[in-house]
Amino acid sequence: MSHELLLIGGSDHALEQGRRAALVRHAAAAVPGAVSHQFTQTPHVAIALVETSPIGGDYAELRDAPDEVRLHIATTELGLAVARGSTTDGVAAGAEAAHIRVAVAGDGSVDLSTDGLSFLPCFWGEHEGRLYLSAHLASMVSLGLPADEDTLGVLQYLVMLHPLQQRTLLRHARVLSAGGHL
Repeated sequence: MSHELLLIGGSDHALEQGRRAALVRHAAAAVPGAVSHQFTQTPHVAIALVETSPIGGDYAELRDAPDEVRLHIATTELGLAVARGSTTDGVAAGAEAAHIRVAVAGDGSVDLSTDGLSFLPCFWGEHEGRLYLSAHLASMVSLGLPADEDTLGVLQYLVMLHPLQQRTLLRHARVLSAGGHL
């Protein structure tokens, strides 16, 4: 993958806003192979789109408008169009429309969805009133989600090389299911 999604959401308190911004920027710099990143913040959310090396594995955009912030990552240009909502051809395109879509409304609500195959994983977690999102499980810890292991998830991973359903190796993190919506 050439892009990484990082997001922390929570209270609109000024101290929380500063803490979120610092955590997301720090995590963006810590992404392996990070070349650059775009960052934006609302009163409730800090979000970054990190470009990594090697470049060229996917398509991504971060759009910051006064009433909404949108972030899309897709495996193809068609997937990016489906994530934007500019085409409804996603079902016919199948795996070619693989994408992650994040929309943050002005009121702070976050809408997260993936395509029907979930070819691009998106991890999420909630801890102590904060929402964490990332396209990579290790980045969840960089964002500040506790690194507490999920013992059953680790056991399932050792037996099947993947935990079952939405479970991950981290107690407070889940992977959004294929076609999932949060």
